[in-house]
Amino acid sequence: MLAVNPDRSPRQTATAQPSAAAVTPFAFDQSGFIGSGARCRDTQTARAIGRTEGSLVVICLDRAGRFEYHGVRLTDEAALAATAQKSPDRKFVARNYSVSYAVSPTELLVTSGNTVIKREPMVEYREILSTPVVVAPR
Repeated sequence: MLAVNPDRSPRQTATAQPSAAAVTPFAFDQSGFIGSGARCRDTQTARAIGRTEGSLVVICLDRAGRFEYHGVRLTDEAALAATAQKSPDRKFVARNYSVSYAVSPTELLVTSGNTVIKREPMVEYREILSTPVVVAPR
């Protein structure tokens, strides 16, 4: 924008532009992270959705009552889906060969045997405790 000085010489001035609506880089819905491999399939419902600085994870429950881990490593978008189990202490554990992925409200812990591969604190975590009720037509 050009503004005129009292001496009538033009000069450049900065004006504040309205900012666009903030876009969440990791938007999610009831199935997990949108546009990501960390997302439940159509026949599953999300039971836990978590984000660390380096990973996106969602724990899904299918109609047969089985849990499944869907995780994405953010550095290279590598995705993994694996069967998971729920422990009494609000933790979900998935295994892929000799590697375990433990998802809790506080962290994502990746181990191989007794060796910690990585421990990432959760920066965001949502746990869906109730199962949707489906009423069959009569």
